[in-house]
Amino acid sequence: MELFTRKVVKRTLHFHLIDKADNATNILSVDVNRNAGTRERAIPTDTTAHQGTVNTLCVLSLILVLVGLVSISIGGGYLVLLGMLMGIAGMIQAGVRGQRGEGFALVAVLLPIALLLLLLIILKDQHWS
Repeated sequence: MELFTRKVVKRTLHFHLIDKADNATNILSVDVNRNAGTRERAIPTDTTAHQGTVNTLCVLSLILVLVGLVSISIGGGYLVLLGMLMGIAGMIQAGVRGQRGEGFALVAVLLPIALLLLLLIILKDQHWS
């Protein structure tokens, strides 16, 4: 355990002790007051603040790709490209932060590629020249 901070506020001595063990940080706050005695309380620390949340960029990339594919006949192709780029960025961001939503981004990147390959296979079978 190591001492993190120590300060005196209105006759109360505040200690914050840090215990770094097993890749986790535990902080214990000790308040010593001359009149009221000693109080101890654990300060909740969330070292995985983003874990369990869904990455918004991943979800937004999938929505943009789907909207772009639906509106591709009226010029929505740029939305597909933008959604694919955002999907790549979302996958990287979600991986670094340990967030969920990487599957949404993966679908946003692979769906247009799969549809493009399917379209090329269909057009090749029709002997276009």
